[in-house]
Amino acid sequence: MRTPRSTTSSCAWPGTSRAASSQAVTSSTRCSTLVRRTSLTATSAGRSTGTGSTRSRTAWSVRCGRSPLPPGADRAAVIPERVGAVTGAAARPATRDFFSRCAATVNLITVRDGNVASGMTATSVCSLSLDPPSALICVNREARTRAAIAAAESFVISVLSQDQEEVANLFSRPGGNKTIPETLLSDDPVLDGIGPEFPVLDGVAGALMCRLQCAVDFGSHSIMIGLVEAVYKNEADPQPLVYHDRRYVSTVANLGIAWLQDGLDASSISALGW
Repeated sequence: MRTPRSTTSSCAWPGTSRAASSQAVTSSTRCSTLVRRTSLTATSAGRSTGTGSTRSRTAWSVRCGRSPLPPGADRAAVIPERVGAVTGAAARPATRDFFSRCAATVNLITVRDGNVASGMTATSVCSLSLDPPSALICVNREARTRAAIAAAESFVISVLSQDQEEVANLFSRPGGNKTIPETLLSDDPVLDGIGPEFPVLDGVAGALMCRLQCAVDFGSHSIMIGLVEAVYKNEADPQPLVYHDRRYVSTVANLGIAWLQDGLDASSISALGW
């Protein structure tokens, strides 16, 4: 249900009083004042040219950090309809669905435990810092890969290329054999100086060789932080494999194609710049 508009406060968050949120009101008022001043200036300056309304909308959008819709864009088609908040038990599947809409590169996490190299497909990978260079991965606490990384104290994050869907599927099957045959590992001469504890699959777009620094358990997963010791880039520069809406896409342009298949018309795709 839509929250009624407050008649006593134009800047406070709906349902709060001005007195209870003075700090928020001050910040909101500052932004609101800037917006109104910018809009009025742009409108008055544009009256003689007949472009006032367009300029004021553009100024408002830029000042508030929003990108104005391209000319001719159908706002209803581009902006999804608002839905009610999901709470309680329904939040779990809703959260999964939310993250399925977040496009992410498909990565292969590899580790060598003793003489055996193994891997798992993952999208829960994130850069952490450049000083020092570091990254984190999220691994199920029950996964064999988690135990292998803890034992080896090292791991590799590889970005799969667009023609490696089969690899992604192979290493994402629950309970499947995650062992990597030595014949599938890269023999790129660039990797000759890298230690054997960092197995890199052949054909990947790039890889980070990480030394495990710490692991933090939260819920069903472990957040494993690695210090980057070496970086590999495939000189062939293949396009990365991307996962979006529970399916693989190869490029950002193909995200537009996926959205088109989901119902967005061609003009809306074009308006988004794809």
